[in-house]
Amino acid sequence: MDLLALMALAVMAVGLAGIVIPGVPGVLLIFVTAALYGLANRFAAFSPLWLLPMAGIAALATAVDFLAAPAVARRFGASKWGAIGAVVGLIAGFIFGGPFGAIFGPLVGAVAFELLFGRTVRAAFRSGLGTLAGYALAMAVDFSAALTLIALFVVLVLT
Repeated sequence: MDLLALMALAVMAVGLAGIVIPGVPGVLLIFVTAALYGLANRFAAFSPLWLLPMAGIAALATAVDFLAAPAVARRFGASKWGAIGAVVGLIAGFIFGGPFGAIFGPLVGAVAFELLFGRTVRAAFRSGLGTLAGYALAMAVDFSAALTLIALFVVLVLT
């Protein structure tokens, strides 16, 4: 494996960490890195046609992030305030608790905002659990997509 491929893998590792780090577009970073690697070595390691299924995987994971996670939260009764609280909780949780805080911060933020804006304790906790379930679903899909893209990249570059 050449130096360029190792550098690409290092950036992909940052993308993998981005699954739990707010603000780092994990799956998209991995895909863009694979595409830039292909361009940089004039697609000597793999055909540009391989970017099509890779783009499909990245697009699917991104769609789940934007559509499925909020849909699960809404299904559990989350309001717009619960969603806003989840984002605030995600950022604050990561800052103060690292990856562990990024996982449970949305739950705490959603519950807190739901309570602040007049929901009952029961409804707030139901909303928080829905938000946690939505984030967990999105994270699982992102993690699977990221590992699939990295594995595909490694197989294409090594063969």
